Amino acid sequence: MKQRLLVLVLAAGCVVLSAVSVMLSVREDNHPPVVSVEEMEITYAEGADYSSLLKGISAKDSHDGDLTDKVFVDRVIPLDNGKAVVYYGVLDSDKNVGTAVRKVEYVQNVPTDTQDKKNSETSDSQDDVKDDADVDAGPDGEEEELKPDGIRPAIALTADSAQIKAGDVFDATRFVKDVVDDKDDKNTLYRHIHADGNYDVNTAGTYELRIYVSDSEGNTSDVKTFSLTVQ
Repeated sequence: MKQRLLVLVLAAGCVVLSAVSVMLSVREDNHPPVVSVEEMEITYAEGADYSSLLKGISAKDSHDGDLTDKVFVDRVIPLDNGKAVVYYGVLDSDKNVGTAVRKVEYVQNVPTDTQDKKNSETSDSQDDVKDDADVDAGPDGEEEELKPDGIRPAIALTADSAQIKAGDVFDATRFVKDVVDDKDDKNTLYRHIHADGNYDVNTAGTYELRIYVSDSEGNTSDVKTFSLTVQ
């Protein structure tokens, strides 16, 4: 009798533990918040506060609801074409992190003496610059628009090589001029830019990388060869 009672107690305990385990697993949230980026023209000046960068940014979480006021700017990476890539992040109550990226216009602050010198050089070489612009521009005086290759995305770089000092961080997105796809937006594509190849930012040498972008359907762009020199 005692043995049967003990078995019943143990069985009841197992049922309770199982129920608790199921409840905990149901309540567990492993899904990060979704950060949405509205397409708009934004210009950011170096050193300014981030309020303008948060325009058109919203975030929602399946458990916490609206987290728009929790979104933060993680970092701003200037590019070489007067633009910058802005990285956003948001954290929900379960410590899941949602991320997003956006490209904005970027104005770099230049010291007055440097700006005066640059203006003088620009004035002296105005004719040469105009000639170069005529060569690089399309028939209407504008750069040719990057378009998807059918269902494949396309990528354009600002340069095909770069030099960094040993120990510096290399971010391939700094050298991405534009990315396009027939379905995915730029925010999605910037999260899927790849830089393949073996390189060591702590060891001097020249490394050949392959930079490309993939879309949400697994289609990849043409590969751009990129030479990275670590000094």
